[in-house]
Amino acid sequence: ENISPLKRSAQVAEMPWSNGCQGIDTCICPRETICADDLLSMIFLTIARCSAWFDYPLYMLMFLSKANNLNHALQRTALRVFVNFSDQHKVHSLFGVIVAIESTSHAFFHTLRWARRKNDIQLLWMSKTGVTGMIAMIFL
Repeated sequence: ENISPLKRSAQVAEMPWSNGCQGIDTCICPRETICADDLLSMIFLTIARCSAWFDYPLYMLMFLSKANNLNHALQRTALRVFVNFSDQHKVHSLFGVIVAIESTSHAFFHTLRWARRKNDIQLLWMSKTGVTGMIAMIFL
């Protein structure tokens, strides 16, 4: 069995939310909220996913930057030659700004992709994915 997310146009056309790949032989369309059945939508999906994956290490570093006991302990090791563990507030602030930009980019490219496909913009308020994304952007 092929576990690749790329499916041939005929396979995608069997899905209730797509008529098959548009202008390309294979596309990504495992479910309605992640259906990218043309080249531009696949590019937007790639950008949206990469912006989310880029943030994961930053989430850890933001958390660790405020772990004061750990930072204090690391400041007493040889690692202090390479990293100043005594003041991590600048790192925390910088990564917070980067995460905000990346999160906004992530939401923007998903929304742009949905706006291009038929009535998919309705997914913004009619799917759990869209609703939770909107709530996250409101509180960002």
